[in-house]
Amino acid sequence: MLCRACRQSVSCSGYLLPDGVAPFLYQGIYREAVHRFKYGGRAEYAPFFAAAILTVCRDRLVQWKPDVIIPVPIHRKRMLERGYNQAEELARCLAEELQIRCDSRLVVRRRNTHPQNDLTPEERQRNVADAFAIRKGAAVPKRILLVDDIYTTGSTIAEIRRLLQTHGADRIPAVCICRAGKDDRAGE
Repeated sequence: MLCRACRQSVSCSGYLLPDGVAPFLYQGIYREAVHRFKYGGRAEYAPFFAAAILTVCRDRLVQWKPDVIIPVPIHRKRMLERGYNQAEELARCLAEELQIRCDSRLVVRRRNTHPQNDLTPEERQRNVADAFAIRKGAAVPKRILLVDDIYTTGSTIAEIRRLLQTHGADRIPAVCICRAGKDDRAGE
C-alpha cells in the first residue's frame, strides 16, 4: 500500500489522547495523507490508517472491550461534497478487523458546524455544542469506541461522549489517525 520511500519514513509511535490513542502526529507526511483522505477522495487510505491504529492500540482495545464502533458523523451537506465520511471508512475497517459491529447511524450530526481547523479551543467547543443527537429510537450500548480522523482540542469527541453518557454509555475511548499538538507518546 505504500511506496518504498514512504515505507521507510512511516513510524507508528502512538500518541496519547484523553482516554484514547492516535498512531501519528498531525505533521509532515501524515498531515498530507490525512488531508488527501479527508478532502481528496482517497477513501482507499482507510485500511492503512486502520492498520496503524491497530498497531499502536490492539492491547488497549482488548482492555476496552467495545460493544460497538461509532465514527464521528459528518453533516449530509459535507457528505455530498466529499462523497464519504472518512471517520466512517476508518471505523468500518477497524470493525471488520476486530469483528465488532460498526454503527454509523447511532449518532447523527444535527447541524452543519463550521470547519474546526481555524477556530480557537473555546470556539471549537461552542461550535460543536449540541451539534449531535442519538438517532430516534436507538439503544446506546455501554461500551463504545469512537473513531475520528484528527484529535486537536478534543471538543468534538468530548461533546459526543457527553451525549452518549447521558444516554447510558459508560466506557467511551477514542482512536484517531493523528493527534495535533503536544508530543505525548503512548508507550507501545
